[in-house]
Amino acid sequence: MTGKDGLPDWGAALEAATSISLFENISSLAFIPAEDMPEWIKATFLNPSSPLHNEEHAHLAHSEIGILWTVVENSRKGRRIIGQCEEGTPQGAMGKLARARAEMQVKQWFGFIPDFIITLDAEYCRASGDAEFMALVEHEPYHAAQETDESGATVQPVDRAPRLHHPRT
Repeated sequence: MTGKDGLPDWGAALEAATSISLFENISSLAFIPAEDMPEWIKATFLNPSSPLHNEEHAHLAHSEIGILWTVVENSRKGRRIIGQCEEGTPQGAMGKLARARAEMQVKQWFGFIPDFIITLDAEYCRASGDAEFMALVEHEPYHAAQETDESGATVQPVDRAPRLHHPRT
């Protein structure tokens, strides 16, 4: 997914989402995986050789990030929510059956449970310009932070990738 200028081409990923049934009828799926977007995010913002590399996202280089497009309108306190980042494993108080259903849905979307899921408002993204889209997609990983200890040092487990958490912001 590289554009004419050698930069990662976000348009190809967005075009794939906007050309599918997500927008075609009221009974279409409300959420669909944006299959090319995780690689595009890594190539654009996490790759040190990219001109848009952001060192503040370096801790996510080895994370699995799932991306969803949605046409579900979401708002909080009267403001439209155009993107949301959350942990991949279902959070909150839920019983065994509800948790199993939620995990099954995530596995159906991605084939595994990612560390984080970023959900993007497909209607907003389709209507936005390059700068707005890039700003949204670059902003959401700020909500996925690496776990730190009491002194503020990053926790680096030896048995797997960095332990991550979703800060409340």
